Amino acid sequence: MGETKFLNLIHNLIHTLRQRLNTIFAITGIGLFSFIILIYTFVRMPNMIYAEVPITINLLFIATIGVIMLGIHFLLNEGRGRLKEKNFLIGLIVFSFLLRLLWVMLVRTAPVSDYGSMHYLAASASEGEFTLKFGEGGYLYTFPHLVGNTLYLSILYRIFGVSLAIPKMLNVVFSVITIVILYFMTKKIFNEKSARIASFLYSIYSPTIMINSVLASENIAVPLFYLAFLMAILYHGEKGSKWYLWTIGPMMAMGHFMRPLAPIFLTAIVLYILFFEGDKGIDIKRNSKTIAIIGAGFMVVTLLINYSIVMLDIYEKPTWQEDVPYGKFLAGFNHASFGGFSMEDRMILEHHDFDYEKVNEEMKLRVEKRLEDPVAVISLMEKKYERIWVDNGFAFYWSLQHEQERVGLAALLRDNTRNIRLLSQTFYMGILAFAVAGCYYAMRVRKTYYHNLIIITFIGFVLIHCVTEVQSRYQQPAIPLFFIMGGYGIAKVYEAVK
Repeated sequence: MGETKFLNLIHNLIHTLRQRLNTIFAITGIGLFSFIILIYTFVRMPNMIYAEVPITINLLFIATIGVIMLGIHFLLNEGRGRLKEKNFLIGLIVFSFLLRLLWVMLVRTAPVSDYGSMHYLAASASEGEFTLKFGEGGYLYTFPHLVGNTLYLSILYRIFGVSLAIPKMLNVVFSVITIVILYFMTKKIFNEKSARIASFLYSIYSPTIMINSVLASENIAVPLFYLAFLMAILYHGEKGSKWYLWTIGPMMAMGHFMRPLAPIFLTAIVLYILFFEGDKGIDIKRNSKTIAIIGAGFMVVTLLINYSIVMLDIYEKPTWQEDVPYGKFLAGFNHASFGGFSMEDRMILEHHDFDYEKVNEEMKLRVEKRLEDPVAVISLMEKKYERIWVDNGFAFYWSLQHEQERVGLAALLRDNTRNIRLLSQTFYMGILAFAVAGCYYAMRVRKTYYHNLIIITFIGFVLIHCVTEVQSRYQQPAIPLFFIMGGYGIAKVYEAVK
């Protein structure tokens, strides 16, 4: 009898803890999403809107809103005309693929900056030349996070020849895969209605279309990370499916090799397992085993990939070995560049002739100096938050500012960039507003806690970019999170209004 009371007490404590954490995470999500909307409304929007907006843009704006509203109404329709899930997915896949294929065919984006460097280095590597920039003092040696995408491109160039068409086509395929993963994730976390809305809106969100013509590593990394998330959710929901569990770590490792963001996603999974795994309470033995298997899978594949490229004389060190570890923090705390790239900081390498010991000493001193004024650091955090999360124009910049031929669709969009961006930005703010609603309704859910995996991950993105370099394109891996919560918010608001 006494043992039963004790177990009931522990169960009640765990249940209360989960409810409290569920509320805390939901409120944090509401706060973070709302902060983005507030900054945009009072800081960015007044600068983007101006009086002389062409009538065609106004009509396009109205038509877009009308199509989206009709689309959502159709997706939420429960009458006889409702599409079956299989038919919906087939239609979604075909529509998303054709939309993205049309974009990469009509907009001939040229690789520049890091993308240009990776393209030309991959072309050299496809011919067996690895010494030029892979060796010590070289571009990739200094920035190992670019190695994965460069080698991926080199393999494609080796097989198909040096052509931008193949990687762009694969970007389209990976983008469609991400949409399908997003659908099943949202369905598992919430319900099918929310999944239809989230996947449909994500499929027509302009940055997720435009980025396909850019050789960005995120195009490959994002579906790998979210597939790992989907496996984690399926494993939790279907006990005994060991296959799901064993794929999480390897998927994370491959995604991390392309874009080193696994610590954010892995931390979210671990925290979810520690606090929310188990319907009847926290099973320490089972949860520890789950975390160990995920960690082992991640480490084995990471070691296998890295030591393979070292043994094959492709690269001189594992990619986790950074010779300038203070570099990302130096840029992250640069007040003059608002936490972004700074040529002045970059020149430290040349100034010391790539003597990494001296480079790190100077970088460390600069970071310490930039942290001396707490008020200035807090102000910098606000500017960085605005830069990475408020502006969604990264895809416009990288795909349209560097197109090879400024004709046709590319020329039309570039000539009306400001107006089109206003339309896209409004769409983005709408999703975030419904994500706020999604967090609110999720706070009232007590049956499952899957949604906390989404909110914890976004919190992780925010925290890591408080101390590291930021660019607006760094928001790309987090965009599916917004649409998952936003899709749920739209579905719940629709139910409430109806």
